[in-house]
Amino acid sequence: LDLVDGIELDALVEKRAGGVMNPKQAEKVARQTRRQFPEGIPPYGADALRFTFASLASHGRDIKFDLERCAGYRNFCNKIWNAARFALGACADFDPSAKVDADALSPADRWIISRLQRAEAAVDEAFSQYRFDLAAQAVYQFLWDEFCDWHVEIAKTQLRGGAAEKAATMRVLLRVLEAALRLAHPLIPFATEALWQKVAPLAGLKTAETIMLAKWPTPDSAKVDEAAEAQMAALMEAVRAARELRGELDIPAGDRPELIVCGAEADALEWARAHICALCRAGGLTLSAGETQSGIPTTTTERFSIGWLADSSARRERAERELQKIGAELERKRGKLALPAFRERAPAEVVEKLRGEIAVLEKREERLRGR
Repeated sequence: LDLVDGIELDALVEKRAGGVMNPKQAEKVARQTRRQFPEGIPPYGADALRFTFASLASHGRDIKFDLERCAGYRNFCNKIWNAARFALGACADFDPSAKVDADALSPADRWIISRLQRAEAAVDEAFSQYRFDLAAQAVYQFLWDEFCDWHVEIAKTQLRGGAAEKAATMRVLLRVLEAALRLAHPLIPFATEALWQKVAPLAGLKTAETIMLAKWPTPDSAKVDEAAEAQMAALMEAVRAARELRGELDIPAGDRPELIVCGAEADALEWARAHICALCRAGGLTLSAGETQSGIPTTTTERFSIGWLADSSARRERAERELQKIGAELERKRGKLALPAFRERAPAEVVEKLRGEIAVLEKREERLRGR
């Protein structure tokens, strides 16, 4: 109850030490409590605590309970709540009786439908084996990593499109969210019930008075779309690399430079041009089957070579300062590795770790130089 509702430090100390018969032992418990919980215990909520214990329900006999896990899953519950609030607001005028042409579904729409089928299958399998930890992992991955982080963000761009695209996006957004709430309900009962009561009627899917009596979601293998999953995998690969490079270059959040994606498969991203620009905060996108032009900062992935046309004097100055730091660090680490005594006496894993650090710095130096 203290984890669910929270408790202030003085009340917690009184609860833990107040009933101890030995005064010396009580003082020790009080000191330990003040050291372990200097600000008391914040409220995590019943859903976050329940999800935490589900995620810890592995086959091992010992549970390494950590309040940071509670905090993380409280953030997860908040993430779901915020995503649902966005969907409810963005789809307020959705007409569930209107027919949507399947051709209006984007690769991102087909992808999230496909990923939902895989999540439902994974949760079914986990529950059948009493692996609540694996069920929690599958729910977390789908709702946070796929639905919230990718589909909701892409939906924001699609909702600004034409009437057919907007209608298809709203339908997929609401229906996938409604199914995901049913899927997560055994692990997150309170938030999912509250949200389902609003989402299900809007989606035209409220078939019971409570989510507890709604039909359990079952996967449909016919809706698994490997082609859409491959298209989204390419998009995510390019966006992650572009974001990472943007962070390394310290490009200000308000700047919208041109993004260049090169490679034999670059044209496969044409459908996602608007999405990539929005997700990467790019002012424009160039897709080319050739190589990125020399002299600009680039990064390479399995399929693409990605660069930013952010050639400003401020950026160049930051890059030069960073290159100086990297050069000094490389000189120090290479000098250490060149010492025969170090290579002979240091454990093999220490030597290998140093080589890895040098390789990371060399790669970062190459990116900053725009090779």
